[in-house]
Amino acid sequence: MNEATGTVVEGTVIEVRNDKYVFDLDDGRNLIVNITAEGVIMDVWGPHTAGTEAWTDNETGIDVSHLGTVGMMFDEWADWVNGVSS
Repeated sequence: MNEATGTVVEGTVIEVRNDKYVFDLDDGRNLIVNITAEGVIMDVWGPHTAGTEAWTDNETGIDVSHLGTVGMMFDEWADWVNGVSS
């Protein structure tokens, strides 16, 4: 693998694109993790499905759909982890 484009972690390819981490979930979906100064935002993209808006992936040329987003500020993540660990 080209070290400049990614790292293999337990069979999953992780790429860093424009300050975002892209995880290939091996089921047609990608999880994109964006870490900002305020928190973490995660988006899931997958194959285009009817009834959803499609975008063309510039790297693959394949139409994909945005399947969902979740994000929290770092203090919210800390509160969540603390609650799960208690």
